[in-house]
Amino acid sequence: MNRILVCGPHAVGKSLLVYTFSKYLQHKGVSVKTVHLDPAAKRLSFVPDLDVRHFFRGTDSEETVQKAVRDKTFQDEVSSFKADVVLLDAPSGLDWFLFSRLPRFCDEAWLVTAEPVTASLAKAVSDALGVDALNVVNQRQRLTGQQKTLSLFSLQTPRQSHGVFVNAWEREGFVELHQLALRKG
Repeated sequence: MNRILVCGPHAVGKSLLVYTFSKYLQHKGVSVKTVHLDPAAKRLSFVPDLDVRHFFRGTDSEETVQKAVRDKTFQDEVSSFKADVVLLDAPSGLDWFLFSRLPRFCDEAWLVTAEPVTASLAKAVSDALGVDALNVVNQRQRLTGQQKTLSLFSLQTPRQSHGVFVNAWEREGFVELHQLALRKG
């Protein structure tokens, strides 16, 4: 099982990516499960296989995620999935985990953004979580041709050296994500 944390700022399409990519993987015959980690969400764009709100109540995303990743019952539930890929849909923002001391709870992180990030931000995410961080640039249609070929491919994390451009709405860029999702982080 490869547990992938899908994280990033507000309104970049994290939940949409989790939903559409999970459906894409299922269509390709890959077993996939989804985990929703935002306790403050009022409604979801998909029905996850596991929802943190069933375990913890509250509106403080940072506190709730920290409880969840430390809680044996919650983690046992995630570990019980018989799936090739588990997509963990994180709450918006990055600061909640960049400055937290979290146990390792995922195998890799996909930092979803609307445009390419600097290598230092990708490295900060990688260092904070202790796993590789891949910049997944969503909403590709909003980028200019020049932005699509920027030095995104110079990101340096421990075992991974590039980012991926996708459009979650149109399901573009999913072939490469599919290959990346099936490798163990």
